Amino acid sequence: YAGSSSITDSPNGKYISNSYNSLTSKYLDLSLLTEPVLSILHKYDIEKNHDFGDIQIERNGKWKSLLLETGKKEWHRTSFILPSEKIRISPGRYEVTINSML
Repeated sequence: YAGSSSITDSPNGKYISNSYNSLTSKYLDLSLLTEPVLSILHKYDIEKNHDFGDIQIERNGKWKSLLLETGKKEWHRTSFILPSEKIRISPGRYEVTINSML
């Protein structure tokens, strides 16, 4: 799971302490779809209960968290049913916050 169709916050190994990284897409109009699904294949290895990965979507100008992750997990697939309207996704916004309090 590498190459031009994958994303990472730390392509050269360990992530940088006290950092914030995010990926946010352009708006996608999903209104013609009956039941759109976001499906991602991902893994993470971040300090449990101190560092976090957050998958979000934006609806009507407000960000909503779909999944908050912490700790370590090997490759796995996660899927979400999305609203049939204009939203931002890719995966929505994936944020990695390192050594931050929530």
